[in-house]
Amino acid sequence: MTTFSALKWISCLGLIGFFVTTSFVYGEEQMMITTNQNETYYLPEGAPSTMPSQIGTGVTDEAQMITLPAAQSGDTLYPQSNMTNSIAESILASDDRIAVKDTTKFPYSATVFILTKFPNGTFYTGSGSMVSSDGVLTAGHMIYSQKNGGWAQTVTVYPGLNGHLAPFGSANAAKLFSVEAWTKNQDSTHDIGLIRLDTPIGYKTGWFGSTTTVMPNETIQTNGFPGEKAETMWQTTGIIDAIEDTIVHYTLDTTSGQSGSPVYNTQKQLVATHTYGGQQDNFGTRLNATILSWIDSETHSFVANFRLYNPNSGEHFYTKNAAEYAHLTTLGWRAEGIAWFSPSQGTAVYRVYNPNSGMHFYTTSVAEKTGLIRLGWRDEGIAYQVSASGSPVYRVYNKHDGRHFYTSSASERNGLVALGWRNEGIAWYGL
Repeated sequence: MTTFSALKWISCLGLIGFFVTTSFVYGEEQMMITTNQNETYYLPEGAPSTMPSQIGTGVTDEAQMITLPAAQSGDTLYPQSNMTNSIAESILASDDRIAVKDTTKFPYSATVFILTKFPNGTFYTGSGSMVSSDGVLTAGHMIYSQKNGGWAQTVTVYPGLNGHLAPFGSANAAKLFSVEAWTKNQDSTHDIGLIRLDTPIGYKTGWFGSTTTVMPNETIQTNGFPGEKAETMWQTTGIIDAIEDTIVHYTLDTTSGQSGSPVYNTQKQLVATHTYGGQQDNFGTRLNATILSWIDSETHSFVANFRLYNPNSGEHFYTKNAAEYAHLTTLGWRAEGIAWFSPSQGTAVYRVYNPNSGMHFYTTSVAEKTGLIRLGWRDEGIAYQVSASGSPVYRVYNKHDGRHFYTSSASERNGLVALGWRNEGIAWYGL
């Protein structure tokens, strides 16, 4: 991880407005999750022992050139008082890291460069790994810092960054998660974080699998972005030295900037997230059953609902299907990121289609859906599930062309009402 004093080109998706942030109690027991919206709930018991990897399409149609200012080391901001002989970085004997030339090939495509801005204006850079179509696993100190004001204000990721070239473009954070042992206690043995992105960029980059199975002397690899290597990706291979409940020790060479890097086995399955260095070996937060339960729950129970815009018809389209979202962008629809999050189970939102106008309509009302079907609208089933309470999603209507628009932004709703759209109240609630 490295730190910037200033940077002007960071921004967040306008429709998100601000991050929703989450933390939970970490341990090998059922976990309590709390959010800054005063939500409290338990993760469901039971967890997979493995999660599969996914090779992406490799499409680089949103490649962009970026320029980053010079950075200085920031890992020393986190002295490990509870870890003996812990240091910010460690090259063990000779430096065995090798530059990655083609970062568009999996698993390098699923390794991301992270740029973070905290409330006090401090910028960090680090590394992370795609773990779902819109999920990034990283070190907790990349997204939450008590010293720098708490939760990060902005987080941008660049999958497969190669110097000035971001082959897959970038994505911004829509929601942040970390364990309570980190957010409250800054415990380096629980230093881990999860980022939900505003776009399912993982369908292009692919994502890592995960496993709770890890063995001493097992061959492993890591990829990341050392601060002294000018935003280029480097990889190295080593073995596992020792295994603890929440920590894995290994002989992988790392330096500042590789915080959050994936540590994975020969099957491209994550076994740890790199966090710190030691005198004899380096180490990271282990992906034990608790962590896998967390990743599985947060990337499935918190469902991202995406919004797209058709510049030809003026229609906005909403879907939880990341593959559908990615496909429509190839047909000329404009990706507008995550409209809101919703639960995996809840009240059904029905989607119907008008074959004459080409418009879609969304409603939780069976009577409303049935009435439109009788008028010739086509039933397209359940679009997604929503909550009985939470963050309101508003519905407005354009009487001139018959379009409906749905938004979680009160200011966006008010702006349309000022332009003559009719306010139809709260359609449903998101998370």
